[in-house]
Amino acid sequence: MSRYVKDPLAYWQAASKQHFDLVTDPEGHWRKLVDLAMLAYERRQVRSDELSEMLELADAARLWGLVEWEEADRVGLFLGLVIDPDDVSFFCKKGQVSFGRTPGQGEYCVGGNSGNGSSW
Repeated sequence: MSRYVKDPLAYWQAASKQHFDLVTDPEGHWRKLVDLAMLAYERRQVRSDELSEMLELADAARLWGLVEWEEADRVGLFLGLVIDPDDVSFFCKKGQVSFGRTPGQGEYCVGGNSGNGSSW
């Protein structure tokens, strides 16, 4: 996780509501939630008990995403496409901010357009 994230708690809160990302990349989104939670703890934005809750929620979100991924594949939502869940760049949409360990590799998609012309 990049140390230049300005407000990891705010990013975690926003990322926890990104259901599309949870379904399309459950493992990558789980890693993002865990990394942001740990960074928020390191910066003393949350206490240890809050960190524990955040990690439990990240685990639950991952499991939900995996179930939804399997169901989407089962009903033919991907229309025969073979999607590599490790290829996070496949899921990045235009207008989203990406950050990560190395530009272009291992990056996360965050933010995006909220419909009102603003992005965070």
